[in-house]
Amino acid sequence: MNFWYSQMAEGVNTVDTWTELNDHKNEYMYFRTDHHWTQRGAYYAYTAFAKAAGFVPHQISEYTQGKTNGFLGYLYTVTKSSVLKNNPDYVEYFMPKNKSTMTVYKTPALINGVKYPVISSPKASYQMFLAGDQPLCHIVSDTVKNGKTLLVTKDSFGNALVPFLTDHFEQIYVIDQREFNTSEAPTLKIVDFAKKHGVTDILCQASAFNSVNGNTIFKKLLP
Repeated sequence: MNFWYSQMAEGVNTVDTWTELNDHKNEYMYFRTDHHWTQRGAYYAYTAFAKAAGFVPHQISEYTQGKTNGFLGYLYTVTKSSVLKNNPDYVEYFMPKNKSTMTVYKTPALINGVKYPVISSPKASYQMFLAGDQPLCHIVSDTVKNGKTLLVTKDSFGNALVPFLTDHFEQIYVIDQREFNTSEAPTLKIVDFAKKHGVTDILCQASAFNSVNGNTIFKKLLP
């Protein structure tokens, strides 16, 4: 992480997620049967982003919380391990304090959208966050009116993170960087998109897997 951050251009603010996660390492922050963090783990990344972005995060005790039992994730799907099957996870969730409306689109034209809740009805699945991996989500707060529009580029780890951000931005655009700029996918250039939609803040979320390929997928979003 230190190496990646040392490569950032002037003006880019880095987020110290490592310290926040490490300070809470004894909590249930990562699933046993899946490669993702839990939403509790994503919460600590949210608090780190809040510090970097200059706003006050909510305390975890402020949320309406719940959990569903019996989750068997991707690691079980590909291994069918009896050890994992006999030790299933639970999916913990934290409902945003402010209501919002999310519309999912397949292209940057933002047409033919389908509405989903930011966190769907409780079920034992990581797919309950942002309706799973979607190409492009537009989230509009029902109550936050601060003129701030956030653009998030993300992989699947961002799904559990974004719901926390809906309490702090009037609008959020969520772009799954894997769904654009290939021979079979629509074209999206992040600078043009941000200018067109009045974006005031940009958050680039990437899991450690991206370091394997030099984050080439994200680079395709750039001019």
